[in-house]
Amino acid sequence: MKLYLTKIPAQFPKRWQQDLKRHYFRYQIRSDRFHSTEPEYNGLSDFLSVDGWVFDVEPNIGHYIKRFSELVGKSRRVFAFDSVPETFELLAANLACLQEINVTLLNVAASDSARVLSMEIPRFESDRANYYVAQLAPGSAALEVMCVAIDPLALPQRISLAKIDARLCATRFERNDRTASSGSCYAYR
Repeated sequence: MKLYLTKIPAQFPKRWQQDLKRHYFRYQIRSDRFHSTEPEYNGLSDFLSVDGWVFDVEPNIGHYIKRFSELVGKSRRVFAFDSVPETFELLAANLACLQEINVTLLNVAASDSARVLSMEIPRFESDRANYYVAQLAPGSAALEVMCVAIDPLALPQRISLAKIDARLCATRFERNDRTASSGSCYAYR
C-alpha cells in the first residue's frame, strides 16, 4: 500500500512534485520536525569550534544547514554548496521559512578547480528521483553541474568545519576515517 501511495506523486508533473515537497518541508519546519535521523546529527555541537565558519557541500534540503546555523549563531557564517537545481530550490525555500540570515547559498558544486561535471540521479522504485544518492558520474549524464574552486574564495574567516557528501565530492579530499555512517565526510581545523 505504501509503495502505491508513493507512486501517485511520481505521476504528477515535476512542478507539482516540487510544490508538494515544499509544503511538506514547510509543515515539518513549522511543527519543529525538520531534522535528520542520522546518528551524527545530534552530536554536531561536538564538531564545531568557538570560532570559524562552516561549509556544507551538497546539503540537499538543509537539515544540517539548519542545525549549523543554530549552533554557530548570527555572528558566524554557514556556506551551502548545492549543485542540483531541484534540491537547491527546496533548500532555499526551507531556509526562507527558517529565516536564517547567517547562511550563504551557492548553486554550484565545491571543487578543487572550476569545471563542469556530470551528475547521475538514480530513481526510487516509485520512479521518483532519489536525490539522496545522487553522485558524480563519468562521461555525460542528464545533469551537468558547474563546479567552483573553494581555495580562491579567500574568505576572511577560517573554516572550522566542512561537511561533505562523499558521493558528490568533486575534490581530492581524503575520505578515509572521516567518513560517517551517512556517507558524509567531516574535516576540522
